[in-house]
Order: sequence, then C-alpha cells, then structure tokens
Amino acid sequence: MGSGNRNPFFPAILVAVLAILPPAIIANSISVLPEIAIFDGDGRKVAALPLVDGGFIHRYIHSIHKSPVDEEFIVSGTTLELVRVRYDSYGVGMPSDGGDAFRIEDNRFVVDVHRSFQRLDIRVSHLPGHGLIVDGTFHPFTEWVPVESLVTLKAGTKVLFFSRRKAHP
Repeated sequence: MGSGNRNPFFPAILVAVLAILPPAIIANSISVLPEIAIFDGDGRKVAALPLVDGGFIHRYIHSIHKSPVDEEFIVSGTTLELVRVRYDSYGVGMPSDGGDAFRIEDNRFVVDVHRSFQRLDIRVSHLPGHGLIVDGTFHPFTEWVPVESLVTLKAGTKVLFFSRRKAHP
C-alpha cells in the first residue's frame, strides 16, 4: 500500500497536538498559591509559607489579659486584608467597634473588619504563643528571629511544581 491512503491533514493534526500537549501537561503540573513572606529586621527573607487556604492568622497573647488574640488575614495579590479579629477576654485594649459586626462565636468575641496593609511590621513578643497559624499549623516567630526582634510580613505568590508523587515548593 502506498502513501495515498494517508490522511492529508495528519501533519497539521500532529503539529496541533504537539503544540497543545506540553502546555496542558505543564498547566496541570504547576500551581500558583498566595504566600506570606517573613522578613527579619535587616530586611532578609527568613521564611515564605504557601497559603493553601489563601489566608493566615496572626496570633499573639494579649499582654494584659494573657489570652490569645487571632487576627485573620486573607492575601489578595500583594495586599494583606485583615478580615476578622477573635479574642477570649473582653476589656481594655480589645476591639468592640469600628468593624462591620461584633458577636460571640464558640465562646470567643469576634469583630469583622476590613483593613488593608501592604506590610505588617511586628515586634516579637516575649510572651510565648506569638506567631502565625498557617493551614492549621502554628509557627512561632521565634522559629526565625529572637524575642523582641522586628519581623515584617508581606504578601506574595509561590509556584508549586507537582509530580505524580508529591508537590515540590
């Protein structure tokens, strides 16, 4: 049999498949996630945590009440959006107004807020329990810097490459 039975569109189909297949494989192997980047007082990046859920919690222990305060943030591009504050003890230094709603949920006071930041400059507390909660895991700031140091939080993005076995940051 000769080549007369061959589909005349075969070369065009082959080129189309070869042009489409690699980008499709790459698109299914890469994920871009928001991240929170942590910088020390000298401006050096000491950590970058991918945010699978798109947000994080800044947790600190209130210096007067000695109870946890959780500031919930969502990363939106290069902006840190404070959306909610949760705390256990109502009193001096705790917010109760200035937000969209004030309520009690799961025995905690909750204030919904809408504030945007390009960066957060935070002095690491000497009280234990000061750090970030990312995807349910607590990361104390002292993992990266000493007590009373300055840390700066900035929003960013992280590219993850996936194989059939696991993700590689």
